[in-house]
Amino acid sequence: MALAQLRLISFRNYSNQTVTFSNKLNLIIGRNAQGKTNLLEAINLLATTKSNRTGNDAELIKWSREKGSILGKLDHTEIEMIIEQNGKKYYINRKLRQATDLIGKFLVVFFSPEDIRIISGEPILRRKFLDRLLAITDKKYLAELSKLQRILKIRNKILYMQKLGKEVSDLSIWNKQLVETGSFVWSKRLSALAILNKILTVISKKILVNQTLLLTLRNNLNLKTEELADIKAKYQGNIDRLGSLEQERALTLVGPHRDDIQVEVEELIG
Repeated sequence: MALAQLRLISFRNYSNQTVTFSNKLNLIIGRNAQGKTNLLEAINLLATTKSNRTGNDAELIKWSREKGSILGKLDHTEIEMIIEQNGKKYYINRKLRQATDLIGKFLVVFFSPEDIRIISGEPILRRKFLDRLLAITDKKYLAELSKLQRILKIRNKILYMQKLGKEVSDLSIWNKQLVETGSFVWSKRLSALAILNKILTVISKKILVNQTLLLTLRNNLNLKTEELADIKAKYQGNIDRLGSLEQERALTLVGPHRDDIQVEVEELIG
């Protein structure tokens, strides 16, 4: 579905603005500091539920207003985001929904000059980039990724309590969940990079001479296969091997949360 109309109320520098889009090419032209970037941010926010510029929802609301909203009209669907000082609410056709229900309603590719940090910045930026791509194309991935983050938080707390010598719940329960969920995330990431590399090979032939871009998932298991059973077996073995060290550091040392995506230029032969 395509975004046909956007209405901004008390969002950034907009008091009440409605924009109608063509189903072909749209150009946004204006002087500096007039709200072009804010308009693009609103579109991206409605598509992904996340701002590419801030993690503080209060910054999205126009100065002196209590709340703001973004309303988007698609072919036969109306989606709305109410932004309040302490969070957001989401509606589809005026019915209250979860944030995950908005993701994927319409697809957005957003690029800004700051995105060069995906290449030059820290690993978490590259993980987030790949996770956003997978989240909008695979709802199960989004659910499993959220589950993984909860498991890691609980598991790290248990490890910390164990380090203090306190009696806590059995870690093996969380180890099993970590292996199941983490292996799924790893498998999906490896599969996605394989697809992206095929696309990059085609694109590289058009813009590079005898070279291609290659994306590699760097992980602390040195995984090469996408087979779930193989990943689970290797993951469980490493958790067993590093158990005492994890207790000593009170930290989960192995998992998708420590991944990096390596971007290389590879020479083509022949």
